[in-house]
Amino acid sequence: MMMSPHIRDHFIPLCNLVCEESYDGVLRQSAALLCRFFDARDGVLMLLDSLGQNFVVTLGARQGDAHWAPEKMTLSIDSDRLGNGPFAQAALTGNAIALSSHGDGYNTGFIEKLLGVGYGSAVVLPLLRPDRKLLGLALIAGVKTGSLVIKDNEDTLQFANALGGVIFQKITEGQRLRERQELRKSLKHVDRDRFELRDKLRRDLQDRLPGRSGYIEKLHRQISQQANLAGSITIFGPDGSGKDRIAQELHRASRWARSPLVFVNCRDLNTDNFAPLVYGHKRGAINGVAAAHKGYLREAGDGAVYFDRIDLLQPDLQGELARLLEKQTYRTLGSERDSQVKARFMFSAAPDLPVTREAQGFETTLFFRMTQSTFHVTPLAARPEDIVDIATAYVAHLARRERKACLLSEDALLFLTQEQITGDVRELESRIERAFLRALQTGDQLLPEHFVENLDVSTAVEENISLPDRMAQFELSLLRAALKDHDFDRTLAANYLKIPKRTLADKCKKYHI
Repeated sequence: MMMSPHIRDHFIPLCNLVCEESYDGVLRQSAALLCRFFDARDGVLMLLDSLGQNFVVTLGARQGDAHWAPEKMTLSIDSDRLGNGPFAQAALTGNAIALSSHGDGYNTGFIEKLLGVGYGSAVVLPLLRPDRKLLGLALIAGVKTGSLVIKDNEDTLQFANALGGVIFQKITEGQRLRERQELRKSLKHVDRDRFELRDKLRRDLQDRLPGRSGYIEKLHRQISQQANLAGSITIFGPDGSGKDRIAQELHRASRWARSPLVFVNCRDLNTDNFAPLVYGHKRGAINGVAAAHKGYLREAGDGAVYFDRIDLLQPDLQGELARLLEKQTYRTLGSERDSQVKARFMFSAAPDLPVTREAQGFETTLFFRMTQSTFHVTPLAARPEDIVDIATAYVAHLARRERKACLLSEDALLFLTQEQITGDVRELESRIERAFLRALQTGDQLLPEHFVENLDVSTAVEENISLPDRMAQFELSLLRAALKDHDFDRTLAANYLKIPKRTLADKCKKYHI
């Protein structure tokens, strides 16, 4: 389409308008360009609101007055249409409307309220988006009478389309910029919330799974990373090492935490009770059993089912469990339809199962389906630096439970770190609990002698033996027992007590052993 001289005169300002970065700057320059195009006094932009029901006076320009701005007003399209206003007419027809100073039969009350009674001749010009939908209107007032003929020519259409396209482009860019800013804010909030949740999870894990070893740090990190994974999890470790606690913390930190964690002891499962216990049964489905039973899977619901010591499950039941994991459906005894498994599966097993499974004849399919994620528990003997944290945390737990204050002495901590714990965390906590109850009988401090099973602490207190003397008696009994158990070989005894041989020799000299 050939460009007319009138359009050509305003082409460069229109191109400069595209390069304007400020949205308000685009609107202000657009209004000024309209004034020059129509040789008018006032140019006002009235854009549609987000609902498309009202025109909002956005910005304007007045020739010769750089500081003039129109009053912020809103005009309802429906009310203008019912009141025979020119704005609704221009919006509905898509045609420019020229108004002489007499109004030409239109209700010009809104224009007079906006610009005053002496606004002169005016043009109401529709502004279109690139998709030809209405963007808003331009009100050009103070137009010379000879310029009114411009409203119906091709120049006006081209100019209005170009101007509407530029304004819409800036509106779109502004919206995208605001959306990006809001997205950045949201992502910052998400990152902050995620950090706070992870930090809280780490604190909670340190309270419930205490320790300072590299293994504990890795365990906490692994729990936070894998807690929300839907796949099966297996925890390998020796008896008493706290496998069930890891399962509880995995469940507590997961999106399934609001639903139950159901514990299943595989030692108790056999061919006769597997289906009734795991799948459940309806009333009367089993002879001699009147009541119905939900079954572990239904009891867990959207939570988790934890099969403890899966390596002790009978071989034929291993195949049954493998099929359950594969199909993710089961049938309650006495029911005519299958139910969908909603629960997550967790397992525990002996630490050597990955190596000995073939020799044991463990079901291969079950092994691979249950080990989508794995945890390997390091025995307490391999991480003695965790004993102090575990002991301190457990004594604090016992004090809260018994509602009695009792402190763990440094000598007791030293004694625990030098003891040989063969039963892992469970044995350590059991010994601490027995010692704690003994300590409550005599005072508010847990001492090394409270850990000795055959020592009558109350008698020692009643005999008014001082703490140094009691410690000396206790040390002497340990030295004699160690030497006796190792045929008085000082090297072996020193290794057992985990002290240098020279230290043992000095103590033997001190106690005349």
